[in-house]
Amino acid sequence: MSEFNKVDIRELQLKTFEILCEIDRICKKYGIKYFLSWGTAIGAVRHKGFIPWDDDIDISMLWDDYVRFEEVCKYELGSKFFFQTNKDKSDYYLTFSKIRLNNTTFMYKTYKHMDMHWGIFVDIFPIIALPNEEKKIKRQKFFVNLYKKLVVRQLIIKNNIDKRISPAKIYFGLVPRSINEFLKKICIKNITKYDIDKSNKVAELLSPGDSEKLIFDKEIFSQEIFVDFENRKFPIAIGYDKCLRQYYGDYMILPDEKDRVGHVGAIIDLTNSYEIYK
Repeated sequence: MSEFNKVDIRELQLKTFEILCEIDRICKKYGIKYFLSWGTAIGAVRHKGFIPWDDDIDISMLWDDYVRFEEVCKYELGSKFFFQTNKDKSDYYLTFSKIRLNNTTFMYKTYKHMDMHWGIFVDIFPIIALPNEEKKIKRQKFFVNLYKKLVVRQLIIKNNIDKRISPAKIYFGLVPRSINEFLKKICIKNITKYDIDKSNKVAELLSPGDSEKLIFDKEIFSQEIFVDFENRKFPIAIGYDKCLRQYYGDYMILPDEKDRVGHVGAIIDLTNSYEIYK
């Protein structure tokens, strides 16, 4: 069984890079805009590649591109890859999409009982327009918070750690999954209904992290520029510096040695499917 610290980080990065190259191929073919983001953007700017200890890739897309990319992947994505969303009948419990590499493993031991694809991955975060009126922003936040609760349905039902009975467990145990999916669609409709051309701000509302620090001037993502990443050119947002400084502070300063870590508690295997670890 391969633990994170027993896997060569460089080999893991290069496997993950295969996924990014497939995403880039599809986006170029169909004119879909995307940006390297978060740790991957820092890696591009500071290291011209992966942060040496980073073990995944983050990209972001404006909502319309995010939706179109998902549709295109249904027939364009190579057979080596798997497009993962919370719309299917699996136990996937996150609010954003991933593309996974088949016949690999990147599985958290705590959640290995969850029925979902656990291959090596790239995270895909949607960038969503915010309304300009405070009242509408509060309404949008309400639907974001509700959506996040609905998405973790299977995680709560199958939670083997916390044996206590909670209102959420009772609710999800009684309400059919079809109703849950219907409510998720209502939430997404209300979260994403605002026109970016009429909005002043955008946000990664469905990303983990501090939501207030994920609100940005839309001009940050108005254009892409191309930077070196692992000896190839990839797009980042034209306002990447403002975006990264808002969230991380001075991201050009290396963190302390003790903080230079990737994901903890994961089973990682670069050549075998997660299914053998179930």
